[in-house]
Order: sequence, then C-alpha cells, then structure tokens
Amino acid sequence: ESENPGAAARILLRAAAMISSRLRATQALISTNAPWVRELRRRIYTDPSTGLLSRAFLDEEVPKSLEKPTAMILVKPDRFKDLNDAYGHAAGDAAMSELSAVLLSETERLGRGWALRLRSNETALVVPRCAPPEAVDLARRLATLVSRLDIRETFPHCDFRFTASAALAVWPDDGDDWPKLVESAYAALTKAWSSGGARIYRLKGKRGEDAS
Repeated sequence: ESENPGAAARILLRAAAMISSRLRATQALISTNAPWVRELRRRIYTDPSTGLLSRAFLDEEVPKSLEKPTAMILVKPDRFKDLNDAYGHAAGDAAMSELSAVLLSETERLGRGWALRLRSNETALVVPRCAPPEAVDLARRLATLVSRLDIRETFPHCDFRFTASAALAVWPDDGDDWPKLVESAYAALTKAWSSGGARIYRLKGKRGEDAS
C-alpha cells in the first residue's frame, strides 16, 4: 500500500488522462477519410480467398454510404454440393473464383457498387443509385452470367451446368431499416434456393416478394 495515496492518485489520474487523449487521437485518425485509411479499411474487410468484400463490410460500412436508391442483389449458385461431390472441393473453389470475377467485373462496368462474399458460396452485389427497374435487369443479368460460368479450363471434363438463386431488395423502397432489409433479403435468398433454385425473388416492402 502506498505511503502517499494522494501522490499515487495524481499519477493514476495523469496516466488515465494520457491514455484517454491517445484513444481520442486514434479514433480521430481512423475516422478520417484519407485514401490510406480507406485502403486500410478495405483490406480489413476483404475476403482473402476471393477478393470480395465481407459480410462485416455489408453490415458496418455500406450503411455509411447508402445513396437512394440502393439495390442489393444476393446470389447463390444452385446444387453447389453436387459440384463438390462430383469433382471435388477444388472445383467448387474454381467456381467461386469465376463467380467472384463476374461480380467484380460488374462493379467495374457500372462504375460503382460493392461485390461481397457473405458466407460460403453466398454472394452479393450492392449498387447505389440503382432504381428498381435497373436493379431487376441487373439481377437477371447476374443470373445469366452465372449460367455461363465455365471451369473447364481447370477441370476439362466438368460439364456441370450452373444456375443461381437470387434475391433483390432496394433501399429504401423495400424498407428503410438497412439491417432488417439485409435479413429479409437473406430469407428470400434461402427461400429461392430451397424452392428449387434458378429463380429470383424481389422484395416489395410489406407486400412480400415476387418470383421471376
């Protein structure tokens, strides 16, 4: 026990103040929008195996950059287990690589948006300033591009035919609460996949969803 509790208390208070000051400075630094900070965030949120952004990015960063209207298209290849069972997990990895390339090329073509890997083989394309008619066309385009996936360069004897389940939601048209909209879109994706796949479900706010 200290023989001079007053002096010890002053030392602790100074130390606490210094730590608090440094924490505030660090928070201010990481809150800046400097290019290197943006690049650091991007690296933190990038899935290393595909180069796509992560589910955490969708939950934590996308809401900060929403622009009305923002389209969210979730895409899941159908019968992926059949592909892995028939040709091995390396074939599944090759298919994910091709799918990732498709999503990334779409963000480049559009000049905006984010390509994401949510988990396993579930992916998403989020595009700001994308109204419902354009979003519907984009969802159909993605389904078509998935149907053209070809991994025969790596697996010459693979004749697997790809199809995709997809779900489409537009913020704020279909809901202004982003986290809830994400979960609703996820539920629609699961429904499309479990219903046999090769279909797109479009959320329409409280009116439910349409299939195409």
